[in-house]
Amino acid sequence: MKFLIIMAISYAINIVDNVSPAMVALEGLFTPSQLAANIGEAEVNLFQNHFIHAPTNKYGYPTTGFWPAAARATNWSAVADGVNINVNQIGIRQRFMGGDIFPVHAKNLAIPARAEAYGKTPGEFNNLQLAWHRVGGRSEAFALVEAAATQVHLGRKGKNGARSYDTHVTGGGVYFWLVKSVSQNPDPEVIPADEDILSVASDTVNEMIERASRDAGGAS
Repeated sequence: MKFLIIMAISYAINIVDNVSPAMVALEGLFTPSQLAANIGEAEVNLFQNHFIHAPTNKYGYPTTGFWPAAARATNWSAVADGVNINVNQIGIRQRFMGGDIFPVHAKNLAIPARAEAYGKTPGEFNNLQLAWHRVGGRSEAFALVEAAATQVHLGRKGKNGARSYDTHVTGGGVYFWLVKSVSQNPDPEVIPADEDILSVASDTVNEMIERASRDAGGAS
């Protein structure tokens, strides 16, 4: 997903100080590529820190590393009218914009119902079976559950050499709920707030101006 930071030189100068004529005079100190490079790197750092500090899943399941991966997948590129912040992570757009999600290569979406299933697909398990219920006079699968299995626990050998044991039947626990679709609300907090993005751009240009002023003063 791409986020365009519109930052032409004149606009960048104005957000630092839109009343001082001295700022306008400093426009000639920076090329568009210099401005893009400095702002691009600063904005990438902002986005990466935002992703790294994003809360984990609401169920407390073991993390899949989604947000650190989004941070690593963030970069910038210069465009004619600004800087693009690119987040090449599947799922960011969906979380940010929201919307309906439908199955593509299956009849249902499989929603994890427990920690062991989070971040995985049903195909990664070999012990699941469909659970059915009646809806409108017909049977429909509503979950994938663990198949029944018998666990055998061996005890110590007796004097006659025979070993005692006991058995325990497991299975039946829900691993995935099956649904036709889900609707996800948009979440603007997926990315930094607009004011933070603007503040980073403004601070970056301000620092460039201060460095240029110091360099000019030292050269005189």
